[in-house]
Amino acid sequence: MQETTLLAAARVFAAAITLAAFWLYNKQDGKISAGTWWILATGDSLDFASYWGMTENWWKIAVPAAFAVASIITFLYALAKKRFSWPDRTDLLIIGLDGVITLGWWQQFATATTANLLYQATAVMAFVPMYRGLYRNREKEVYAPWMLWSLAHFIFFITAAMEHESYAELAYPLVGLLTHLAVIAFETKRRARYLV
Repeated sequence: MQETTLLAAARVFAAAITLAAFWLYNKQDGKISAGTWWILATGDSLDFASYWGMTENWWKIAVPAAFAVASIITFLYALAKKRFSWPDRTDLLIIGLDGVITLGWWQQFATATTANLLYQATAVMAFVPMYRGLYRNREKEVYAPWMLWSLAHFIFFITAAMEHESYAELAYPLVGLLTHLAVIAFETKRRARYLV
C-alpha cells in the first residue's frame, strides 16, 4: 500500500510539473509550430482516451490527462494570439500522414496496445515540423518548459517501470522523454548556430 501511495504521489507530481510547464510555455511569445501543436492537441487527446477506462486508479492517467487538456488549451491560446508560423508543404504532408495514422488509431481502438503504439508513431511525427522550424530559425523555443516536460515524462517512465507495466505502456513516457529532450537539443543547436 505504501508503494502505491508513493507511485500515486509521483504521478500527481509529474502531472503538476506538466501543467506548470504549459503555464510557462504559454507566457512566452514568438512563433511556434502550427503543425506540431495541432498534432499534439489531437494526439494527446486520443492517447488520453485510450488510457481512459483502462484503470480504476485515476492517478495512473494523471500525466496523459494533463498533457491532453493543456495541449488543447495551448493550441487554442496560440491560435488566438496568432503565434503560429504557417506550415509549409512538408509540414502539411506530415499533418496528412498523422491523419492517416489517426484513422488507423480509430480502427484499432478496441486493441489498446495497438492504439498506444500507433499513437507513439504520430507523437514522433508531431515534432518533425517543430524540429524543422528550429533548424531553419523560423521558430524558437525556451528551455524551461521542455526541461519540465522531460522531467514529467521521466517520472512517468520510472513509475510505470516500477509497476511492471508492459513494454507497450512504457512507450508513451519513453517517446515523450526522447522527443522533448530532442527539442532542447535542436534549440541549443539553433542558438549556437545563430549566435555566431
